[in-house]
Amino acid sequence: MAILDKLKHLVKIEGNSFTFINIKINSDNTSEKFTSLNGGQTLGINLNKLTTSEKDIIRPLIPQAVEDGALLLEDKSKSRIEDIESKERTHDEQEILAFFKGKIPPDDYTALRASLYLKKRFADGAGKDEISELKRQIIWRYSKCGRNISDLCSAGYFETLIKTIFEEKERSGYSEGDILTTYNLIVEEGTLTVFVSTGMSSD
Repeated sequence: MAILDKLKHLVKIEGNSFTFINIKINSDNTSEKFTSLNGGQTLGINLNKLTTSEKDIIRPLIPQAVEDGALLLEDKSKSRIEDIESKERTHDEQEILAFFKGKIPPDDYTALRASLYLKKRFADGAGKDEISELKRQIIWRYSKCGRNISDLCSAGYFETLIKTIFEEKERSGYSEGDILTTYNLIVEEGTLTVFVSTGMSSD
């Protein structure tokens, strides 16, 4: 796989034969930066140990690994995947995802899925650490745009303002380019919205 050739220049594990078919992402202070697991079939990547430059190298390789047929895993991935699937079977989740599928860029759509799950976990009363970790993963994978999508989703803008913009296209005959320009101003530039984090003072 092409992903393995690229990883050879970054991952230095003694005796590694680079036959990874899975990639496991974790964030802890105990494991090494890169570890060979399951007899060389799984590559463990510890995000907490990576430098900024290494993260910049790894980030674009993750979607390529999936495209090449690798299975991307995260800590406690089985229970997390089952929970996500359960949340996405609800009527509200299916309705909003069905509406935006094919209308917004694929990466934005995936970030929206993750953000809807984050919003649902918050509504379910998940702890602060879990919420912070879920949002951190969205930001790590989708950068500034992911942060904005997460904030907009949490505030309900996708179900209201942004959905209305796309509906207006159908009613008024605006071009797809016009709609996406407006959408990008909101999602990429963060126009029209100011978000206040929990760490800020009331002032």
